[in-house]
Amino acid sequence: MRLALVLLLASAVRSEDVVVRYMHILSEIQSRFATTDVVSEIENTSGNETEVVYSAELPENAFIKSFYLERDGIITQGVIKGKEDALVDFEEAKKNKKSAAHIRESNNNIFELKLALAPHAKIGFNLTYQEVLHKKNFMYKHIVNVKSNLPVKELEVNILIADKHNFSTIHVPQYEDGIGALPVDVLLAKTKDEGVIMQAATDETGSIVYMSYDPRQKFSNGQLVVLYNTTEPKDVTELQVVNGYFFHQYSPSDDSLPVANKTVVFVLDKSGSMKGNKLKQMKEAMMEILDEINENDRVNIISFDKNVYRWKDEAITLNVESKREAMKFVEDIIASGGTNLALAVQEGLELLKRAEDKQSSFMPSIMLLTDGQPTVGMKAHKEIVEHVNTLGHNYSVNSISFGKDADYSLMKKLGGREQPFGIARRIFENADAQIQIAGFYHEIAYPLLKNIKIAYLDESVDVSTVIAAGETNYFYSGDDFVQLGKLADLPSTSFSVDVEKETANGIEISKTEVTPSTGCIEADLISQLDDVETRNIQVCSKKEDPTIGNFIERMWAHLTIQKYEKLKDSATRSEAERKNVATMIKKLSLKYGFVSSQTSIIVVLDESGEEVPLEERDFEEEQLEQDAPGTSSQDLQGSDLSDNFRAPFKASSLVFSDDCRIHVVLLVDRVFRRKISAIRATRIVSDLSQSVPENVTVSVGDINNDRWIVIQGGKEEKLFEIVSISCVAANKGIRQHLMILSEFAGNMDRPFQYLSNLSPAFNKISIAKTSSSLNTNELIKLRQLGKANIIKSADALSLASTMTC
Repeated sequence: MRLALVLLLASAVRSEDVVVRYMHILSEIQSRFATTDVVSEIENTSGNETEVVYSAELPENAFIKSFYLERDGIITQGVIKGKEDALVDFEEAKKNKKSAAHIRESNNNIFELKLALAPHAKIGFNLTYQEVLHKKNFMYKHIVNVKSNLPVKELEVNILIADKHNFSTIHVPQYEDGIGALPVDVLLAKTKDEGVIMQAATDETGSIVYMSYDPRQKFSNGQLVVLYNTTEPKDVTELQVVNGYFFHQYSPSDDSLPVANKTVVFVLDKSGSMKGNKLKQMKEAMMEILDEINENDRVNIISFDKNVYRWKDEAITLNVESKREAMKFVEDIIASGGTNLALAVQEGLELLKRAEDKQSSFMPSIMLLTDGQPTVGMKAHKEIVEHVNTLGHNYSVNSISFGKDADYSLMKKLGGREQPFGIARRIFENADAQIQIAGFYHEIAYPLLKNIKIAYLDESVDVSTVIAAGETNYFYSGDDFVQLGKLADLPSTSFSVDVEKETANGIEISKTEVTPSTGCIEADLISQLDDVETRNIQVCSKKEDPTIGNFIERMWAHLTIQKYEKLKDSATRSEAERKNVATMIKKLSLKYGFVSSQTSIIVVLDESGEEVPLEERDFEEEQLEQDAPGTSSQDLQGSDLSDNFRAPFKASSLVFSDDCRIHVVLLVDRVFRRKISAIRATRIVSDLSQSVPENVTVSVGDINNDRWIVIQGGKEEKLFEIVSISCVAANKGIRQHLMILSEFAGNMDRPFQYLSNLSPAFNKISIAKTSSSLNTNELIKLRQLGKANIIKSADALSLASTMTC
């Protein structure tokens, strides 16, 4: 997993005049589903206005979930809309001279934001994205990559991992720039980072580990990598069910499976742009790869510029002599000329077909390495992909895009044409590039299984929704197999499952009974860790925000969108099909709140920084039908999508009786340990106070640094006046609620003593901690307020649920 935050300065203002005041990153991973929250603030310390370009390079398969701007204490949430609608709103805002941000997907998963920054102004950002981690070489890899060409005053990285199994390995190598692209075995051999403080706990529901990174030095660009594995049993299928969706994991034992043979045609770019270090590193990587080729594998090599050059007319197995010849062919490559990519891929596929016609292998594939874009022959993506499809050679195209100028988008389209899908990787030119190239080949060097099919023999599963999480239909040593789907009905006790797989020895079928479990973690387990904040981990027996409690459903939606993205550009045969698939991507993206190829985020502020109302991200089914005639959610996906995944949270969706009227006094403790907690507290207040129904009125106040209560321009006496007025109103049936949001970072004795005197005036008192669960000492202090309702983890949904008569 990669995250890069790149802050660029786009004006004449000196770079030292614009600083990143803080950059805080919190990643939470549960059952391989990762949610990363990035909070940062930029300050223009000069007396001149400047334009800041905020650019985020997300992990390969990640989707943005939400984006917030904070200016002058006001938080505005971005609205996810269809990309055309978002662009119209953005242009309209510019026309009306309003500050606006438009976040969209661009090439290579780069998301950009431009915003003017007034003299001496500060602006905060909160970006949240989600992705599914895949096991490679027996490890899950989570990477936080932080880069900035502006001074960063404070960096904080926290990572929380929860799993139903114990952890067998957790390793965090030294923070270093570019380290995340290295193979797992190289990373495991590196010295652990002493700046990482780790806590762990385990019980019968699972295990949890929390890591905090302290740079202990001046900020520098780099990557923090976490490698981990769990103790899930081998040759066992495990199934988790949460709110009607399931997560099914199958982990075959590598020890019991023979490594299958393969035929590989290496297609190597020798165009002029490969001159120098790139050509040298490609040759070094190929020497290592050729030296480790399995004796049962067949190999051929072609190089290409505007023409194609073969090593052999047929793929052959390598002995000592032929291996030496292959290495010499690679060593003699000289970079020159243009790039005829279509011709090279065509030649590679035809060589594969010739070899397979002679003798079939378990895994026939191309490994393509190129550093540029097509410059000779066919150049357009659509033309190249359609030409390759017409060849009728259905073999995997695995590819490496080498360097910043490589056409990675085209590589993904070639790999995603049809089953069996190929894998595309992007490698940047640096000192370790040859290790990365060889490492990618090692990922796919040991195929064990292919065409794994898991069939559910009863009627508990909606089979039209089932989707596999892998990048290809091959299973390699060190992987695991995962698929997700929707239940037709909640199962009572178990699933009857057939597992069919193709090995080197032929097709094998096994039957098993699987007892489902949940992936939740007990709150007591989290409470064993000190000062841990969690926002996206499902806790057992807790009323969750639906975007947390339904994390398996969100993972399913995430993978389904990925599948359609791959189909849209690679496997569709007509414009009508492409439009239908694009419509499905738009539907799922809007329903679940993801930025994709069909959606964008729009944020609009007026001149004073106040939020400009925008319609919610709802979309009309009829409009989508007009966009793609004849397409419905049943054409490509049989799932009935939930309506619960909309943001921002609207308290007005709660149902109140006609005679239920409530006045809420909401006090926010302004002493925080972490800026991210302050951001979240402000966001919760914004969500609640700006969207309450007519039945509810809200008075918002603060508990300041001096521990005074400040509300509506006054201190405690003003609060007493408000409460007194409300007591009179109580005779007319209006109920009085007190809500307190606090991180308990400051002494609460004084405000609690005052509020305890007022407690008889309130029908209900609710207290929520903005970071982690309340500890024993904090709970003892809360007894001063008598009838307090304790909310263990604050969010708008939990607070709003207390607004009852």
